[in-house]
Amino acid sequence: QKESKVKVDTLGNQLVALEDFLRGKPIDLLKIDVERSECEVLEGLGQRDWSRIRQIVAEVHDIDGGLDKFREILEAQDFLVVANQSKELKGSQLYNVFAVRDSSETTE
Repeated sequence: QKESKVKVDTLGNQLVALEDFLRGKPIDLLKIDVERSECEVLEGLGQRDWSRIRQIVAEVHDIDGGLDKFREILEAQDFLVVANQSKELKGSQLYNVFAVRDSSETTE
């Protein structure tokens, strides 16, 4: 049986500072789905941790400008950001957000 090279760490229903969880590891993909606390997750990152993240996927609730704020935080960290609503989410306040940076800008 072939061994997988993919390592997945999750924080299922735990209250932990993301910066503490990352512990200096490179992050290829950070997935955020935290029910209206998306910006708080990003605001909990330290500057050193931002440089370790290559991509982010999030479900963002656009309440009180939450989507714009989320996008602004990512763009301030040099991510290219795309937000969209799938046809299943049309009419809701939920958006899928995809953010990526050039892999040469991340550090390990």
